[in-house]
Amino acid sequence: MSFPVTLTRHDMEAFDTLDLMPLRQVVHATEASRAGWCAQGLLDGLSRPERFRILRLGTGGQILARNGLALAQAQRLLRQAYGQSIEFGTPTVHRVVDPATGAVLVPVMSLRVDAPRSFRQELLQILADRATGPRQVAVQGERTIVRTESPLEHLIGLEPQVLERSNGAARILCSLARYGQGPGSSPQGAQR
Repeated sequence: MSFPVTLTRHDMEAFDTLDLMPLRQVVHATEASRAGWCAQGLLDGLSRPERFRILRLGTGGQILARNGLALAQAQRLLRQAYGQSIEFGTPTVHRVVDPATGAVLVPVMSLRVDAPRSFRQELLQILADRATGPRQVAVQGERTIVRTESPLEHLIGLEPQVLERSNGAARILCSLARYGQGPGSSPQGAQR
């Protein structure tokens, strides 16, 4: 199967369902808790398939999430279930490889932030600091709405940051728009 340079939602139907959850994080069971690390059935019960999946991997596991807010929700659930007996690794970005060309395709996210107008300049600065690329900015009454597309690797941690800095007043929608060529689009370093 050969992929076009960028993939649309229609093209993504050919992907495994888990490819549609491009944000990944390893979960380690601490030494003392490895024997009690749960069965896959419990992890399936904690998973929210429309937002995130939690998979068992050896003596630990992995979170697969649609976006940063889904990752944070999975972390909270695991922390409630296992307390301090687990540790989270650094979030990573899942990439796919076009088998015909060997090109590494990265997840490109569609981001929409609806925030108080007073937060506009700070929000634009946060996005500029993350090199999010072209964006649309609109003011509607007392709200500012910003739309942009960006490689997921530039957005890791953005959602909690915006919520914290806006005192929870921002509304954020972040979803996979497509897989496309981006930084690091060479055959080396692909995760599949």
